[in-house]
Amino acid sequence: MSGARRRNSRLTVAVRGSTETVARLLRRAARCTAAEEFRPARPRARRAGPLGGSISIAVVSDPEMARHNVRWLRHKGPTDVLTFDLGGDPSAGMLDGEIIVSRDTARREALHRGHPTAQELALYVVHGVLHLLGHDDHRPADRRRMRAAERAVLASMGMGGVE
Repeated sequence: MSGARRRNSRLTVAVRGSTETVARLLRRAARCTAAEEFRPARPRARRAGPLGGSISIAVVSDPEMARHNVRWLRHKGPTDVLTFDLGGDPSAGMLDGEIIVSRDTARREALHRGHPTAQELALYVVHGVLHLLGHDDHRPADRRRMRAAERAVLASMGMGGVE
């Protein structure tokens, strides 16, 4: 972790809507994901040096998530994570975005999958940051690459088996 923190020292991560313990985990998940090892294999996303910029993470309820989902994507109901790229350019060393995660969805999924809610939330943050870095999950091959990157980030944090 210390290597990822050094490489991403200019990246600010703010978390709202959670306890400080959970916020610390989510900041760590964002910074670990932004580490060089987890760049997508696309030339436009390759860059040298630490990322700068900022990521804001909001932990919200299902009703609030459903409101965001309808407003921004025109989808009914809650979802696990929404990611908004605010104009960052990873290839230029800048990452700026907003990630919204649902604590209620995380609680249900964590119970179903047999791990702590905080780890499920960390998975959602990893997923969101990967989107900010240029990963996509619409096509099967892209989805497999993204899932592999999620597993690698979580394993680097000592959280294997959260997916």
